[in-house]
Order: sequence, then C-alpha cells, then structure tokens
Amino acid sequence: MPGIVGSLLILAVMIYGLVLMVAGPAKANKLVKWIFQKLWWLTKKILRELGKLLKWGMIRTGRLIGIFGRRHPLATGIIFSLMLIATILFFSILLSG
Repeated sequence: MPGIVGSLLILAVMIYGLVLMVAGPAKANKLVKWIFQKLWWLTKKILRELGKLLKWGMIRTGRLIGIFGRRHPLATGIIFSLMLIATILFFSILLSG
C-alpha cells in the first residue's frame, strides 16, 4: 500500500478506536460517515480538476497540431495517450510516498 495512503488509513483506524472507546459506537459511526463524506468530496474535487487539466491539455495540443498542419485524429490520440500515461505515473509516484 502506498506510504501516504497507508499512514492515513492507520491514523483513521486509531482515531476511530479512540472515539469508540471514549464516546461509544454511535459517535464513532457518525465520525466514520463524516470522514467518508469528506473523502468522497475530496475525490470528486480531484477528479474534476484532473478532468479540467486533461481538457485544457487536449485543447492546447489540438491548437499546436493545428499550427503545424491540419488536425490529425491519430496524432491527437497519441498525445492524449501520452498525457494520460504521464498523469497516471504522476499520481502513482505522488501516492507511493
């Protein structure tokens, strides 16, 4: 498991155990629900921003291809694939700790 994600998971389990011992199961379940809502919100925000970056990159590369000649679907597909691979590598390196 990647370092940052693993550390956050261990921290979440420790906090859940502490709240479970101190406040009881009802408060602990509310805490878990709140944490998952915040994580879902953060995930949606990250994916939305990533989508904007990919869209912006496609527009820019499309204009670049348009400058050097007419737009070619194969060239656009290759550039999009390279950008997608670079994005996946970036996030895998970021999450690996």
